[in-house]
Formats: sequence, C-alpha cells, structure tokens
Amino acid sequence: MAQVSPQTAAQSIPTFNDEELTPIVQTAHKLGVKVAAHTDGFSTWEGLTSPESAYRVDSVEHGYNVGDASRLSRNGCGERDEQPTFWIPTLSVCYTLGRDTGLWQRAASTFKHAINA
Repeated sequence: MAQVSPQTAAQSIPTFNDEELTPIVQTAHKLGVKVAAHTDGFSTWEGLTSPESAYRVDSVEHGYNVGDASRLSRNGCGERDEQPTFWIPTLSVCYTLGRDTGLWQRAASTFKHAINA
C-alpha cells in the first residue's frame, strides 16, 4: 500500500479561517445538521469546542496533539452543557502509521489523560 508523504501528512494546514467557519457551522446547525471537524493541535481544538465560539462543532476527529489532555474537559470535550462536543480520537491510524514517529506515543498519552480527566 502506498503511503502519504510523511512530511505532508504531519502538517497541520488550516482549511478554513474563522470568517469562513462561522457561517458554515451556523448554517449547518440552523438546518439541524451536525458538524464534525478534523484537528490535531490544541489551538484549533480550543476554537472548535469552546462554548463561546461562533463555530463550535459537534465532534472533533483526531485531536492527538492537544498536549495535556486534562484541558479537554475544560474546553468542550465532555462538558455538561447544552451542546457537548464529542471527541473521536482515531487511535488506530496513529498506531498504524505513527509508531516510528512518536505520533502513537503522543496519541496514547493524550487518550489516557482524557480517560482519567
């Protein structure tokens, strides 16, 4: 199986800016459609899950580079508010593709901290 370039796959490249995300997410929610987003870093995670965010999403895919996972429960994931954000960590991808790069170790550590948060 051919692999994606590790340099490209390891980059976090924003697809949309705040001005684009806001109407996309607000329109979807107005129509009753759930919104999922892909992220790996905490700064992106924070904007996508904060209750104050104009473009808060319903689920976050990946999120393996959020660092200290204790921040997850304080910033959207698992909060007991009117619109909780769910985290889909996709650990199998990290394990399969990232055992030699440190990705798996970061993902496993984040996941373990989140379970204990």
